[in-house]
Amino acid sequence: MRVLVLALACCAPFPAHSLSLRLPTSRRSLLASAGAACAAPLLPVKPARAAEENLIALGTVSIKPGVVPPTQERGALYVTARVIPSNNVGRYVTAGKVPPLATARFASPIAFPFEVRLNAEEHLTPEFAGVPREEWAGQDLTISARWDTDGTAATRDPDDLVGRGLLEKTGKTDASLWRKPAVMLEGRGLTGRILTGK
Repeated sequence: MRVLVLALACCAPFPAHSLSLRLPTSRRSLLASAGAACAAPLLPVKPARAAEENLIALGTVSIKPGVVPPTQERGALYVTARVIPSNNVGRYVTAGKVPPLATARFASPIAFPFEVRLNAEEHLTPEFAGVPREEWAGQDLTISARWDTDGTAATRDPDDLVGRGLLEKTGKTDASLWRKPAVMLEGRGLTGRILTGK
């Protein structure tokens, strides 16, 4: 009976007070609440793809097999995305290279493999803040990752782990069509360790 009355209150063309049924006060309140719910406008649902529109880069960062996983006490993962110099972005080359398009710092603890997603709201660099989005949105990117053992970007430690990969967009701005990189972190190698030795 309650279900029938509620359905009539929401859908019938006549007002609820014209029903011949005598209901206790509590049930009349229930009807009023149901009627208000039926009359309330539906709020627009934000599309799930809206968040993807600001996406700059994505990829997975893992530890290369055989490499000792880093300690998680003070470390941090730094990720940088750079446009590969070509076509219209060549004019943004300074000091022989293109400045980073996006950068991010992810503090420990981090579980590897780690999924990286860089977006325009949080990670776009000042150098590209005034560059029209269409000039870089579909460009292939070099994704560089570094596990910094002391968590400070300005330092370079011989025990840091580094890796690089290619995010292939091939002119597409739809992230579902990108070929995302699997960046493998490993030691710097002999030359890198010597240059960063303390």
